[in-house]
Amino acid sequence: MAAAQLKKVQDSGQLKRLVEMDDYDIVIFGRERKTCLATEDLNSCHAVIIVSKKAAVLAHIAPHAPAEIRHQYPTALHWTQTMIDRVVSCVQANKSHFEDPGSGGIVVYGVYQGEIALPDQVKLLAANIEKVLRLQARPFRYQVPGTPGPNKGIVIIEGDPMGQSPTLWVEEYKIVLTAGSASTASGSTGSSKPASTAFG
Repeated sequence: MAAAQLKKVQDSGQLKRLVEMDDYDIVIFGRERKTCLATEDLNSCHAVIIVSKKAAVLAHIAPHAPAEIRHQYPTALHWTQTMIDRVVSCVQANKSHFEDPGSGGIVVYGVYQGEIALPDQVKLLAANIEKVLRLQARPFRYQVPGTPGPNKGIVIIEGDPMGQSPTLWVEEYKIVLTAGSASTASGSTGSSKPASTAFG
C-alpha cells in the first residue's frame, strides 16, 4: 500500500523529497505544490516525524553513524542523539508551523521476531520529542527484513494545504493522525489494525 502511494506522490509531483539515510527535511504543506515527504529501505533504521496541520519534518536515522565518521561517536546512542538534535533544531527554526494543537511526534521503529529491534534508541528519540519539543511521541512499528511482510520500510507523511489531518503511511498501513487520540491503521485488505504500541 505504501509502495503504491509513494509512486503516486512521486508521479504527481507532490513529493518534496525522498529522504535518504542519515538525513532529514521539512515540507510546508502546499508550498510550491509539495505536500509530503517520504523515506524507504528502513531495514532496522528509525524514521522520526514531527508533524502539524501545516508542516512536517521527517528524518531517517540509522542505528550507527556512517562508517567514515563513526570514530567521532563513542556509542550508537551518541549518533542517535546527534540526529534527533538536528530534527529539534529544524523544528525550532520553523516554530510557527508547529504551534497548532494537533502537532506531535512519531517514532517509526523496527520489530524483529516480535521484539523492538533497538529499544534504547527508540526511547531516546521519544524522550527528546517529549522533553525538548514538549510534544506527544507516538510509536509505530514495522517488520524488519527477515520477517514476513511487504515493502520493508516505506514511510510517507502527507499533509493537506487546506488544514485537514495529516496522513502517515507505514508499510501497508494508512494512519490518519488526529490530536490526542490513538490512531488505527487501515491495511491493504481493508481491515483495521492497531499500528502503535507503548514505548515501555
